[in-house]
Amino acid sequence: MGGIASASANSTAPVRGRSPAIRLDIPEPAPEIGNDQLMTSAQAKFLGAESATYPNVDAVIDRLKRLQAQMVAKGDVRAAWVTTYLVQTEATKKALQTPGMFEDPRFIDRLCLRFYQYFEDAYTAYEKGDLAHVSEPWKRVFDMAKSQNAFTIEDVTTAIDVHINYDLPRALAAVGAKPGANYRDYMTYNQLFSQDLQQAKQRIINLSKPVPGLDQRLLGVGDKALLGLDDKVTLDLINQWRQRSWRESQRLEQGDRRTLRQLRVNTLPMIHAVEDASNNPLHRFLARLGLL
Repeated sequence: MGGIASASANSTAPVRGRSPAIRLDIPEPAPEIGNDQLMTSAQAKFLGAESATYPNVDAVIDRLKRLQAQMVAKGDVRAAWVTTYLVQTEATKKALQTPGMFEDPRFIDRLCLRFYQYFEDAYTAYEKGDLAHVSEPWKRVFDMAKSQNAFTIEDVTTAIDVHINYDLPRALAAVGAKPGANYRDYMTYNQLFSQDLQQAKQRIINLSKPVPGLDQRLLGVGDKALLGLDDKVTLDLINQWRQRSWRESQRLEQGDRRTLRQLRVNTLPMIHAVEDASNNPLHRFLARLGLL
């Protein structure tokens, strides 16, 4: 876990001698995106935002609950990540229903839907074996979870890493986020994760309870120990990621193609830290104990 703690939010350069570098293919064209406008097809392609499956937050919550049930039934360690996402989305719904919580609730609603859609698209394509439509960061996260060589909590951490560092800037750009009210609402939205971290952790722990008819457990002793670590380190790192995501989104709105490449690079420190740890035989053995 020391490798994870040392994965700086500001590190961007790939480390030699580790897993293959992320592909840096950048789509064209790169049009400027205006505030609160419907995206053109070219803008949507640039941001990978061409699909829109869910009409509202309730539909996302229903989907996450179904995914959680399916993953728990199969002993899929990604259930822990989906549970974390479910807790935050439920908190977002509650906040949207609270008068005065946001200056522009419509902006947060649109952001929440677009943000989730990126994960849904990556997950669906991966499950279908359509790897050409899975970004390299998400492919590595899903491959790691499938290998069962990492602790479940490490799988959750790398999923959060990719979703914030790779998906969130694109989501912000896709909904035309601008300084002012949008930024203030964004900061309020970010606080929801901090406030609900303990609830997410407890619900993840509950996943380790035996499932009728199954011998698998999603969390082992090591995972429970890692869950007990000081939240401040995790929250500080996530807050740094989210601040950077806003800055990257503003460059994306100007059609900066180089920023798309940088988003992929931003995911590397955490992914490399977990991949390096999971290459250790003792680490793999301890991680798999949770699934025996």
